Amino acid sequence: NSWADVTNKETNCKAAINAYNRALEVYTVEKYPIDYALVQNNLGAAYSKLATVRDKETNCKNAIDAYKKALEIRTIEFEPINYAETQNNLGTAYSSLADVTDKQENCENAIDAYKKTLEVFTVEKYPIDYALVQINLGAAYSRLADVTDKQENCENAINAYKEALEVFTVE
Repeated sequence: NSWADVTNKETNCKAAINAYNRALEVYTVEKYPIDYALVQNNLGAAYSKLATVRDKETNCKNAIDAYKKALEIRTIEFEPINYAETQNNLGTAYSSLADVTDKQENCENAIDAYKKTLEVFTVEKYPIDYALVQINLGAAYSRLADVTDKQENCENAINAYKEALEVFTVE
């Protein structure tokens, strides 16, 4: 999947998607739930990457579907770190989808996913991850401010960015 960043993103993303779909023929949720969830997360990432070059709405929706399937296994109780990473990925997919359709609903879904991520990536345990998610959260609130409750959502964005700056200091 990282090769897709270097050359011919569309072709390589499609190849990755095909490979992940073939892997899901073996790694079923019933027989190999952990592997299934990993492949679904990776499939979501491939669709998200493909969305940057073609069919943004369709590919974002495919990514969201894959991430949700991964989250059926990657629960906060069972796999908290993988859960948080997938929730963050889900939030990013919703944020991208907000660019093309249902801006308010998709921003709200992104915010919800980022907040769930922060249940695991706390400032005490995972400060860098926490700060990065706060930046994502701030961006989602900023987008949401374009369509509803401008003052409140701008304040929420500012607060999220301030949280990130508590970690990312000049020092």
